Amino acid sequence: MNDPMVHIKDRRGFPMVTQGKSPHGRRHGPIYESPPVLARGMLVLLFIVSMIAHSSAQNLINSGTINNTGTIRVKGEASGLPSAIDGIFEYFGASQNVPAVQYKNLVLSGSGTKSTETGDFGVTTDLSIASLVTLSIESSSTITLGGTLSEQGKLTGAIKKTVDLSGSTTSSDFGGIGATISWSGTEPGSTSVMRSSGTALTGNGNQSIKRYYDIVPTTNSGLNATLVFEYSDDELNSQNASTLELWRSIDGGVTWIRQGGAVDTAAKTITKDGITSFSLWTAADADHPLGTSAIVVNAKIFLQGPYSNGSMSTALNGGGYIPLDQPYNTSPWNYAGTESVTSVPAGVVDWMLVDLRSTSDGPVVARRAGFVKSDGLVVDIDGSSPLAFSDVSGGDYYIVIRHRNHLAIMSANVVTLSSSSELYDFTTSQSKAFGTEPMADLGGGVFGMWAGDVNANGTLKFSGSGNDRALILTRIGGTDITLTVSGYYAEDVNMNGIVKYSGAENDRAVILTNIGGTDITLTRATQVP
Repeated sequence: MNDPMVHIKDRRGFPMVTQGKSPHGRRHGPIYESPPVLARGMLVLLFIVSMIAHSSAQNLINSGTINNTGTIRVKGEASGLPSAIDGIFEYFGASQNVPAVQYKNLVLSGSGTKSTETGDFGVTTDLSIASLVTLSIESSSTITLGGTLSEQGKLTGAIKKTVDLSGSTTSSDFGGIGATISWSGTEPGSTSVMRSSGTALTGNGNQSIKRYYDIVPTTNSGLNATLVFEYSDDELNSQNASTLELWRSIDGGVTWIRQGGAVDTAAKTITKDGITSFSLWTAADADHPLGTSAIVVNAKIFLQGPYSNGSMSTALNGGGYIPLDQPYNTSPWNYAGTESVTSVPAGVVDWMLVDLRSTSDGPVVARRAGFVKSDGLVVDIDGSSPLAFSDVSGGDYYIVIRHRNHLAIMSANVVTLSSSSELYDFTTSQSKAFGTEPMADLGGGVFGMWAGDVNANGTLKFSGSGNDRALILTRIGGTDITLTVSGYYAEDVNMNGIVKYSGAENDRAVILTNIGGTDITLTRATQVP
């Protein structure tokens, strides 16, 4: 069998160095093979390679190409490496710099710190870190891993791997980078896990341990997944391992929601099941909570405008009309919340505004914007979790649900809220909401919020001063009743993305129907005090 060889060529493709083993099994040093002699016998070398593992020379300096089917071992520094290197590349010295290229197999042995340089860094197969070695990844870089990580030593910085969690792949440890995800039911699909070690995140005036994971699946709602979060002792950041619990942020680390989890200090893992969506995850002990004890509103409500046959239309979402920032920062709501997304989650109908009150007619205790989905569930900005309130403690609250062109409703009585609140379903009965006929009868024993409050003053009005109907006509131009306008407008009462004053599925008729259908002087008001 031929021994694997390392072929290093100059920029013209001439073989310059061959490193391998002798027939007797001994590794020999570089063997220089001369290129053709040029004019008058003068030998021209276009580059210099110094790569001697078993002599005083320590560096690899390349200005040509490297074709590696064996192992290249470097004790000192390497420079001039091509953008991709096959075979095994090993740094076996002490405290070396590691150029940012695409390695097939990268071995870090010897001792000390191996520091990566800035650039496109990847390992397409396996990365091995020996026990006396620390791999320090440059702060602006992330190693992309194709195979597995063998971490006998220590890794600081960011490393990422992507796995397709679908079909028969119901679990993955993502190449051993420290997070294991298993799932059932809805497939997460192609999922990337980025691990960062050596840096703590902050929240509530406290720090986390010095490890976190940013998990991004293709499908990130309606999941049923389990996360096993690994950590190491040197990442504990002076925290008590026995009281560690997981924390999750859906806004890039601005706010945190406690997730709990089961700690195994022997295995150095924290396990959390029943996860419906992923985002940024870290851990902190009981003495360093990253947020206050969050409570959630787990509510279901239908909007009359887009409702049909058991679900709501997502036409606004499909048309790309829903804004990325919550829209309730104007009068009459004047909500200054910073809820924002980079893309609107699938299945979302529109933004909603939710208030909590201690008494039926008392002041707002807490307020948050979230989404309502086509099935009526009110969710946080991740598109799947119940709407979380991190600035209030658990207890009994009235829940007020508001929408930009529907009449607000409030729970008929106080609802006990906690970090695992039970579902409060407004849609099943008029008696679930406060007041007299507070919701529209949508048929089939289903109820929802009255549509048509275009000016958001709490009253449906078809004629007279300040009526909602006239605003629809104004929006389309004010004179020609056959015109239409597309977009995200309060005048789009049925929320199909088109403001329409006359003809089939026009928005004006909804208001008339909701005040009684015949007497245009009647009105209908919200029952929220």
